Amino acid sequence: PSVTASDETTVPPQPQMVLSKTDGMSITAPGQTLTYTLTFTNTGVGAAHNVVISDTLPTGVSFQSCDAGSLGSCSASGGVVTFTLTNPLTSGASGSVTVTGLVTASGPATLTNTATLTYTDSANQPRPSVTASDETRIPGSTAVLLTKRATIVVDGNNDGLAGAGDVIEYILILTNTGPEVALQLLVADTPDVNTTLITGSVTATPPAIVAQGNNVGDTFVRVTLASLDVNASLTVTFRVQVNTPLPATVTAIINQATASGANVSTTPSDDPTTTTSDDPTRISTPPPDAPPTAIVLTEFRLVATNQGWDIIWATGAEVNTRGFLIYRSIGEREKAQLLTPLPIPAQGSAGSGATYQFSDHTAVNGVAYSYWLVEIETNGTFHEYGPLQPRGTISQQYRYFIPLIGR
Repeated sequence: PSVTASDETTVPPQPQMVLSKTDGMSITAPGQTLTYTLTFTNTGVGAAHNVVISDTLPTGVSFQSCDAGSLGSCSASGGVVTFTLTNPLTSGASGSVTVTGLVTASGPATLTNTATLTYTDSANQPRPSVTASDETRIPGSTAVLLTKRATIVVDGNNDGLAGAGDVIEYILILTNTGPEVALQLLVADTPDVNTTLITGSVTATPPAIVAQGNNVGDTFVRVTLASLDVNASLTVTFRVQVNTPLPATVTAIINQATASGANVSTTPSDDPTTTTSDDPTRISTPPPDAPPTAIVLTEFRLVATNQGWDIIWATGAEVNTRGFLIYRSIGEREKAQLLTPLPIPAQGSAGSGATYQFSDHTAVNGVAYSYWLVEIETNGTFHEYGPLQPRGTISQQYRYFIPLIGR
């Protein structure tokens, strides 16, 4: 007769773990913080026991912290971060843990981070481990071009010069000329000391962070942008107002911006309206007023007489005027002869002027003379007017006038 034998082994419901990992970034830069999130799910029918995740940080990433939340504990040693779950993970359950590291590597480089998850079934039998990886690239150095133009948008007297109270608009265009994406960009600009930044005038296209320039009390412009692709551009615009008063010694409003980044060397702005490279942007200011005189000259003329020439002048006002001198020359001013060894005393005042006449009886008929009037102030300062140049003869009655220069 036949005989039979049998044996039964009970296989517990089996768990099946799935692991994913990401830092949410495709590129990074030295000094930036990466936060890796490891997400796991039990897609099997049984509970997963003894779940442990080991995450080996890549070379060039320094461990900062880890967090397992309420799921368990974490520790780090030698660049390896270990997560241990306290309880089994039931069928269909999921969770996540995080690890944070600081990028210490320089580009170009690729940071590859791989984590491994191990677990067992309810009978404490090992299940196949699962892995997940994440890659983040550190770009190499790239070059940028920063141009800066200035335009007077409010010109009080329409002279095309940056005078007191006028408003200047600056347009800065930052272009990534390659070969890599530019990271953590900063455009910085400190306006000329003779101007005041107009709060709220700073704009950026495409949208960027205006870190400084639009807040009350800001005196300079700072705009940041996380990244800029090759051949892409960032435009920054802002306005300043020329200070009042504007010192007479200032001949131009001058300033220069800079651009820098994680993989971009500090680059000065260039004024594209000139042939010079990397030069500051300049916009001219009005020339200083002519030096003031102590008189307001209302008349200055020659009258021919039978005895020579009469020099006649009149003032509308005189301030600290001591007197006047008359010079005559046949040629250049340097060869002029003083006709009045003693100054003709001043007779006017700040409220009213006076009329004066000096007769040159030594003039020779037919000679082309030139005459100059010199005012002497009480502090010894001289102010000169002329020349007057008669064209007729002494016997003819002609009058000659020149434009007046006064204060």
